[in-house]
Amino acid sequence: IGYREGDTPRHYAIIRQYDTDKMDDTFILRNVKTYNEAIESNDDGEDVSGMAHIEEISTFTDELPDYFVAYTFSRYPELLTDATLTTIMKSTTQSSDILLNICKKIARCFKVLHGLEQPIYHRMLTYESIALCNRMDRGQGWAPSVINFDFTKFENNDEQGTVIDQWRHKMSVI
Repeated sequence: IGYREGDTPRHYAIIRQYDTDKMDDTFILRNVKTYNEAIESNDDGEDVSGMAHIEEISTFTDELPDYFVAYTFSRYPELLTDATLTTIMKSTTQSSDILLNICKKIARCFKVLHGLEQPIYHRMLTYESIALCNRMDRGQGWAPSVINFDFTKFENNDEQGTVIDQWRHKMSVI
């Protein structure tokens, strides 16, 4: 997690590094493709609420050994962990309401993604795929953002949707 000075309201980022020599191009580029598809398919052309803003830090080429993407936030993001949940639980007597609101916000994000003209399915929702930003000082509670769209499936045109699909495809060619 890093901090960036600049004109943009998003100052914090979780940086993700991919080794281009060890991974399939389709798989590597999935985060940015998912974000762009969600923006293009969303009726208002804006970020999908509850989905992290995703930016390429480096341009993908086969010549470079690494490719970087950033999930950017306006507040310091914390990855969802048992420790984060424990902190939330100890911070207030209304912790069950806070946790329920986090779940509702994540569910709304997936409702939008699944309801797009070309549905987008995350398919790997884990602790590592949710970042939380504390907005309690604004009365907004904890704001979850879904990240790590590596296993995303696009309903209409994703023939090699997962690592297993890619492996099966390679095995069928052999």
